[in-house]
Amino acid sequence: MPCKFLSLTLKEIMATITFFIRTQSDDPKKFVSVRCRLVVSKKKQLFAQTGFKVIAGHWSKDNQRVRKIAEATYKDEVNAGLLALEKGITDALTLHTGEITKEWLASTINKINNPEAEENDKENELTLFSFIQDFIDNAPKRINPKTGNPVTYKVQREYSASFEYLKKFARKKRKTIDFDDIDLKFHQDYTAFLQSQTVSRKVDDEMVDVPMAKNTIGKKIQTLKTFLNAASEQGIKVNNAFKSHKFVSVKEQTDSIYLNEQELEAIEQLDLSPVLCAMTTTQKSDIENQCFISIFLRFWVTRLIFAPCLYAKKGIRAVV
Repeated sequence: MPCKFLSLTLKEIMATITFFIRTQSDDPKKFVSVRCRLVVSKKKQLFAQTGFKVIAGHWSKDNQRVRKIAEATYKDEVNAGLLALEKGITDALTLHTGEITKEWLASTINKINNPEAEENDKENELTLFSFIQDFIDNAPKRINPKTGNPVTYKVQREYSASFEYLKKFARKKRKTIDFDDIDLKFHQDYTAFLQSQTVSRKVDDEMVDVPMAKNTIGKKIQTLKTFLNAASEQGIKVNNAFKSHKFVSVKEQTDSIYLNEQELEAIEQLDLSPVLCAMTTTQKSDIENQCFISIFLRFWVTRLIFAPCLYAKKGIRAVV
């Protein structure tokens, strides 16, 4: 018996799937091909080969399967294959957004019957998501052209977080998102999706879920544009809608005072050894051989203990 659920009409697209054989031979022991009929509407039905063959006399027209008889030693393999096809085509129909054609049906059946070949094709095919994953994997080796320094861990973390939201959006839409899908309509839908997301924030010593801030949403959009710019620079064909002034990264004013990425990297490159030498009475060679914690402790011990004692001895009031 075919799966009861799968034999039901797909209400969303008004389609049904059936399997049948057709032969003009009177020989009941002759192998014939099992075909698939996909009824899309009252005026449209498509046909394709399933890749399975059965002996005509073993076929059950009512059940659309090989009859469970001893002579049909191949029945389990064929029946399991047809069940997998029925489920696979049903799943593919629910995800497919384009026109349903006989070429689409034949291709879908081939992918279901040959999953290994399909996986190899996917591995060799450059998609938006495979490009982004490669971009993230190679981020630690990439040099920031503005600073000449490696991409910071904070930026790498933002790449990964933005990618996760993009994958989450694709799962919600139940569709594959590729380079040519990134248009102004996508921008509108993706922005609305991000606005519906929440993030955890500490409020009054408790972690609570709050709506994603506009600046955070803007950061996710800007990071996506970074991915697309990198792809475009490598000669990959992308939808240039992301360069439109309407493909904006939303922002809002904030009272928070912070340093941007370039400012943080500039501070990281500063040689503060002369300052530390003066503040801790330490030789530069010693500073280069000591960890920051050691130097930090020496500074505060000097400032909080020895300096006040010295000032008191000289009659000077120390301001710490």
